[in-house]
Amino acid sequence: MSRTPKSPEKRAALPSAPASAAPAVRPSRGLAAASRAMGKAARDDAAAAERPKLSRGPNRTDTAASKPKPATRQGKKGLVLYVDPEVTLALRLLALEHKSDVQKMGRQALELLFAEYGKALPGGTTASSTAL
Repeated sequence: MSRTPKSPEKRAALPSAPASAAPAVRPSRGLAAASRAMGKAARDDAAAAERPKLSRGPNRTDTAASKPKPATRQGKKGLVLYVDPEVTLALRLLALEHKSDVQKMGRQALELLFAEYGKALPGGTTASSTAL
């Protein structure tokens, strides 16, 4: 095995290989290891091709994404609010006491919030017009 000199003067004195010559590559693990690695890669590719593709995001094709939305949710966007479990229970009980549901109570809460800041809630219908 030859070593390349470290000093630039000694390197310049060495004959250079033509640009078209491919550098000599010595396999580090040997032919048998390279063959095993190629076989494993081929098996992995074949296994991946047989596996069902899991898709995420807006273009999902699984059954949960293919279910049609109820008519009351068409054109609507979900909004999540994290609260303590006691608040969730209290809201459900309040809705039950007033023969309403959490959706309508939430809409009414948003209308009151927007009104307090002098704004109309975008989206048309009000909670009072959709109440039971």
